[in-house]
Amino acid sequence: MRSWLPETLFIDASKLGTLIDRVHRELTDVDLKKIVSTYHAWRGEKGAGQYEDIAGFCKSATNAQFAESAKMEQAIKANLRGLGYGG
Repeated sequence: MRSWLPETLFIDASKLGTLIDRVHRELTDVDLKKIVSTYHAWRGEKGAGQYEDIAGFCKSATNAQFAESAKMEQAIKANLRGLGYGG
């Protein structure tokens, strides 16, 4: 069951497709299907299957995780200031 917290789906498709020149990558129909089916499963759409995070490809994060990240960042900055780094 999906959480009531707002969620964000991150998909890293940088390893999919094939390079067509030094800076352009072209996704195949199979690649596009993987991305689309992952999105539909994440949304919980009927018949889309069960969503699960796949290391290096997709991750679902809640706003609570973002808040925790921001809190940790502030603690690190405070520690660095205590050591004489930063303003």
